[in-house]
Amino acid sequence: MLNNFYLKLYAYWLFWVSSRSFVVAVFISSFCSLMFYISKGSNSLDADVYKALYEIGLFCFPIAFSFTFIISFLLVFRAVFSYKFKNLQLELYNCKHELIQKPNLSDVTSLWRKWLLITFWILIVFFVIVLGFSKLVFGILPSMSFINGVNMYILISIIGGLVFAFGLKRCKKVGIKYV
Repeated sequence: MLNNFYLKLYAYWLFWVSSRSFVVAVFISSFCSLMFYISKGSNSLDADVYKALYEIGLFCFPIAFSFTFIISFLLVFRAVFSYKFKNLQLELYNCKHELIQKPNLSDVTSLWRKWLLITFWILIVFFVIVLGFSKLVFGILPSMSFINGVNMYILISIIGGLVFAFGLKRCKKVGIKYV
């Protein structure tokens, strides 16, 4: 039953981080387009203006998504302690092993830092292995064009989520309660 719990925890993490980041990034890029439209004098809305505003929104979206994706990594640590997975719930304890009823951002920052450091190092090891394997098998180093926003999102979604689920499993400050 607990193995299924960690799969649900991973799915919760992935959905929470991705959905919040996407919605806020759409809002920010739309807001940037609107501010640009207003700053340029609010011309009449014809096909060219719509196209230009759309292009501005497309330009702003990856920047906003990257920013909100990073912020949501911290916020998901707080959100996970208030979510009930059917009959299980995560609990956060302080250093004296006393239950923290409603964790603040300051309470989960240490967990987030550990998660960030472990995820960062696993990504580095992954890239070293891929580059080494490519050099060993094909005799050349691959082009670095595969390091782009989409591939990094996929890698962080996979590796970061697994580190999140298994990191909370091993953390002494986190407990699981049957509700």
